[in-house]
Amino acid sequence: MINILKYALIILMFAACKKDGNDGDNNNPPGDYIVETVYDNSSKLLSSVRGLCIEELNDQAIAVMVVDQVKNAVMRIPVNDAAGFPDVFAEIGPAAGGQAAEPWYITNAGAFYYVSTYRRGIVKVSRTGIVSDFSGFSNKVGHHDGLANEAHFSDPRGLCNDISSVYACEFGANCIGTALNSSGTVSVFSGNPSTGPSTKDGRLKEALFNHPTAICTNGNNQFFVAQEFVVRKIDAGKEEVTTLAGSASGFRDGKGTDAAFDNITGIAVDKSNNVYIADLQNCCIRRIAPDGTTTTLAGKGDDCGNKDGNAPEARFNFPFDIAIASNGDLYVSDMNNITIRRIRKK
Repeated sequence: MINILKYALIILMFAACKKDGNDGDNNNPPGDYIVETVYDNSSKLLSSVRGLCIEELNDQAIAVMVVDQVKNAVMRIPVNDAAGFPDVFAEIGPAAGGQAAEPWYITNAGAFYYVSTYRRGIVKVSRTGIVSDFSGFSNKVGHHDGLANEAHFSDPRGLCNDISSVYACEFGANCIGTALNSSGTVSVFSGNPSTGPSTKDGRLKEALFNHPTAICTNGNNQFFVAQEFVVRKIDAGKEEVTTLAGSASGFRDGKGTDAAFDNITGIAVDKSNNVYIADLQNCCIRRIAPDGTTTTLAGKGDDCGNKDGNAPEARFNFPFDIAIASNGDLYVSDMNNITIRRIRKK
């Protein structure tokens, strides 16, 4: 288990894990960016990389918190010459019956991460690395609203949060669930868990989702959801769900539904509502402008590899998740390379 004293200095430096950045960028072309590896796993600390978020101090990224699904742990990777060494931050216990917890994503509520089918709930990790159940875990099948110890999720995936709530993509129930930070009480935020997978825009509770995978928020009551090869926008203030980009599997830049993606697993948004996605099987990072225009920011569609350098010439091998620092830097968990990459302006 975690040695609390070992992390005393880290705790004093802790700032919230950031999933959604504060720096907007509408006009910079891909050639203005560079890709670099910030952790190459030469120490073999990581066995896998999945979801990640950023720990900051005074708006400066000091660490990446990344989920290791094989080791069932949250790892802390210092960046930007911050103090400390890459190490285990929190170990995740097994589900009922001894099954591995299988964690997927982590978000910035100090911090929260959630696990998939084997635990069917949201887990809280304190700033000292202490793990505790937060919501769900009733060991029932399917989505069920209710109090924290009564509710359960159906194969939850992506996770984000605002001041009051945590939001989870219900991959199995084809909806977005929400749990109150103070109590863990669960309710359906958008979609309908009683229907099958479908893509339908409309009112908040009438819209339908097709296996939603990742979610982020700009903090202004707007949310962006990735589902395989489509990006949806939820405007909670207007109680409206619309399709921002994508319509079919493939690789194509373009506006709105003319764009094509292939298995989106990570999503983040900046203060100007530019949406960034990890396009897993296209092995690249895409940027979607507020008007729905998609461009490829880093990497090249369906050309996988492991190469740093100018963003268009850089290569990823199944980029899984993405997060934005306050200064606009993008951090990516590169799944098949088992590395942490950064995309920044030159």
